[in-house]
Amino acid sequence: MELVPIVPHLFLIPGAGRGRFPFSHCLLADSSPVTLIDAGCGVGILAELLEMANPEQVIVSHSHPDHCAGCSMLEDRPIVIPRLAADSFGRKDLLAERFVEPGPLATTWKSFVTGAMGFEDCSFSDLYDDGTTFRLGELHFVAISAPGHTKDHMALFESTTGVLISFDVDLTPFGPWYGHRESSIEAFRATIQTLMDLEPRTVVSSHMGIIRDHIQERFRRYLHVLDAREGAIVELVRAGRSTLDELVEFSPIYGGHRDNAALTRYWEGQMIAKHLESLVADGRVIMGEDGRYENR
Repeated sequence: MELVPIVPHLFLIPGAGRGRFPFSHCLLADSSPVTLIDAGCGVGILAELLEMANPEQVIVSHSHPDHCAGCSMLEDRPIVIPRLAADSFGRKDLLAERFVEPGPLATTWKSFVTGAMGFEDCSFSDLYDDGTTFRLGELHFVAISAPGHTKDHMALFESTTGVLISFDVDLTPFGPWYGHRESSIEAFRATIQTLMDLEPRTVVSSHMGIIRDHIQERFRRYLHVLDAREGAIVELVRAGRSTLDELVEFSPIYGGHRDNAALTRYWEGQMIAKHLESLVADGRVIMGEDGRYENR
């Protein structure tokens, strides 16, 4: 395990699989109190961390298991979560129904997060809100509500150093992810703009790591992915793929469903449906009584 310096007293803990889903990068602040930020880097890496450091508390960005799967190893110390996560955080049954649907798909989701991430039920100690300040020695991180991805997703900003921990506003080439019923394209757009307006000098992304160059341009490209997806869906409808199922089968967002296909099909369906709803509202697409879409 390596610790990669970001600014004095703040380090990146690279996640398993280079931080790609189903893992994420975490952070360690080594000033008082020693703080682990997120716990989804992989249970093996966390075990190594606990041998070399002793986090006094854990701050969690949101309730996705790839960000908190290791919390079950850390329940002997304070675990602080967003207030909007409190109704389901760490409870596999409730999260399954929240992130997919009750029934067989929920069973599939629980099996996936248990096997791939080592996620087990866990508890939390305290809650934080938009505007909460975490004083970690000389680093003072302010929590910023960042919905769109999930309802409880947060970011952390340290104004003195200009460090923004953007978590799953991750600036990856894949683009924004909004595959839950609670997710929102409009809220995600607003969140991206809010984080851009901070003009951070360093961004720490949960799946990209440390980003120091061309930050505003990276945000703009990330935002443009939403427009590109919408345009692709319009073209597919024009070409005759006129039902939601047909669009999911073509897979303009994931580019195909191979690993965990039942889950990715569901999540892509949620994302495409949100675009279709927006396109219908804007008058660019209409939906017939038979559930088929066509261009206006």
